[in-house]
Amino acid sequence: MTITSALIFALLAGTPAAEASKPADPAADISKVRELIKQLADPKFKVRDSAEKELIQLGLASLDSLKEGEKSPDLHVQERCRQLQPMIRALTLQKRIDVFLKNRDATLPKNLPFVASFMKITGDSKESRELYADLLVLHAQLLDEAERDRKKGMDMFVAYCQEINNRMRYVPGIDQQSRYRSITKADVILFFLMSQELAADRTGRISNFGYTFFNTPVLAEMLGKDTPATVPFKKMFLSWIDKEPQPYMVQRGLQIAADAKMKEALPLVLKHIKDKNAQVYPRAQTALLLAKIGTKESIKEIEPILEDKTLIGNFNINNTQGKVEMRDVALAICVKLSGQKMSEYDFDVMKGNDEVLYMSYIYCAFSSEAKREAAHKKYKDTKAKDLKEKDAKK
Repeated sequence: MTITSALIFALLAGTPAAEASKPADPAADISKVRELIKQLADPKFKVRDSAEKELIQLGLASLDSLKEGEKSPDLHVQERCRQLQPMIRALTLQKRIDVFLKNRDATLPKNLPFVASFMKITGDSKESRELYADLLVLHAQLLDEAERDRKKGMDMFVAYCQEINNRMRYVPGIDQQSRYRSITKADVILFFLMSQELAADRTGRISNFGYTFFNTPVLAEMLGKDTPATVPFKKMFLSWIDKEPQPYMVQRGLQIAADAKMKEALPLVLKHIKDKNAQVYPRAQTALLLAKIGTKESIKEIEPILEDKTLIGNFNINNTQGKVEMRDVALAICVKLSGQKMSEYDFDVMKGNDEVLYMSYIYCAFSSEAKREAAHKKYKDTKAKDLKEKDAKK
């Protein structure tokens, strides 16, 4: 026998029995559930049907005993116990969601999937609750499964990422822009949340999907706006960057934030620049992002790196041999943020077009050690002169 759609509708709509509170005595509750499970083997349809309805109405209280019921010698009981469990979980979850959606200003429920993790990252605000509500409406089942069973949740999450990836692929004859726009902010926020929640269970399958979500139009749209509604979205995005283990994904995520002129990303950019344990290439590329979102106040954070002689790379630039050290990148950024011109510092590649500095650390190259030392000395002398003039004016 199967549970009919009419029964599901009735239970979702709510009945007095379904809304009744659980018995005060847990032992009596378990005893009742076990008795109902025995009735699933009754030869009379009415008895079996009544038992199923009561088990569903008891909700979560019946799940443990239904799990035990899968070991029953009666094959019919085994099957019904297996089928009733996801049904009960779905119905009880939907009721909790409905309560939250009807009154989003009430005390935040603790029994919704990943609600504590979500609010810890975004902060509990009206806008955060709206974003979480959007997430629940679209992805409640995946969230619920992932919270209960991380392995199963991982499998579902990877399948979800693959589905989004397929929607982002070009298909001849299809309105691709329409497909892109069908991916919502709730779809994107699910990736950033679940990537963090399932981090301990990673098998290397998740990170590369980040490029798919990076390319969604809604990501650039949300990061580029400066409104209260975008605050929780931005916080989730930055939290993901901070916890992402792959340096190339971190660097790309910070680049997207800088392209969106997202000032909230500045502390995270500075953190990664100053991490001497990080790989030098992503460190250098991240430092260049300060050309977009850095301020004069950022100079004091970068100046210690003027002593970092770590080699980034050697280059043949216009038939001239050159190399770039980490301190050269720091120098270029300090020059830029202090309002000076790179053309005044004899960088071999950058000859006046300071606006493209953020594109590559190659623009920070010197063809000789003499040029390098002269440029660094010039910056120190200029700074000392400026400080002396400021002191003289006091």
